[in-house]
Amino acid sequence: MMSDIADRTGAVPPGAIEREPHRAAIAPEAARLHAQAAEAVRAGERARIANELHDTLGQLAFSVGLKLDWCLHRTDTASAIYPKLEEIRQDTGLMMGQIRRLIGHLSPDDLDEITASQRIERLLRDFRQMTQTSVDLELRGDPARLTPAAIDVLHKTLQEALVNIAKHAHAAHVRVLIEIGDDRVSIEVADDGVGLSIGGTEAVGALPGHFGLRQMRERVEAAGGGLEIRGSPGAGVTIRGTFPAGLGSA
Repeated sequence: MMSDIADRTGAVPPGAIEREPHRAAIAPEAARLHAQAAEAVRAGERARIANELHDTLGQLAFSVGLKLDWCLHRTDTASAIYPKLEEIRQDTGLMMGQIRRLIGHLSPDDLDEITASQRIERLLRDFRQMTQTSVDLELRGDPARLTPAAIDVLHKTLQEALVNIAKHAHAAHVRVLIEIGDDRVSIEVADDGVGLSIGGTEAVGALPGHFGLRQMRERVEAAGGGLEIRGSPGAGVTIRGTFPAGLGSA
């Protein structure tokens, strides 16, 4: 190094020796800043791809699932094509799950904290775009406080309620109320659609074509909660569910 900074006479220019330690100190900091910038670019690209997956493939799979449900509920169970439609619907569900996992892997490390509320917003946005139905959301409390298991039950309950509305309700407006307390989570989804033919508190399992509602009740009850479904002809349907906020915690 000394030979590099020496002049032709072999003398070292004044101050050169003092500058060398300074340069050596700057180099690691520059490398660190470069690494941070590169990681920020990579994180931004992962987030962009995750959003593209959600807004394209995820939304398309959601739309296909709605259309398959529509076909299934208008196809005789004795028909030869019914099992094939059911198989395609199951495959669509698996595809949606795989897309969600890919989005989770691609998204930033703080995804759980962000998507605790964003998953709800995105689900409602997809529903609006797919059905052209107006939706109002009132969210009381912070979903980020919930355990992953509780968030999953909340998301799937809301999703199934919206799918049921898309298939059966012919609604113009939907209201969603989510309350997150210290110990319990409650969700209420109300629509202004055609309602239920029987009215009052429904035994969901007795309603033909409402497998999704029965599955929703079983999921919430398995989580230690309860679900009530009320409706009457021409007056819409209201679904209310509650379950523990600390679901799945140690």
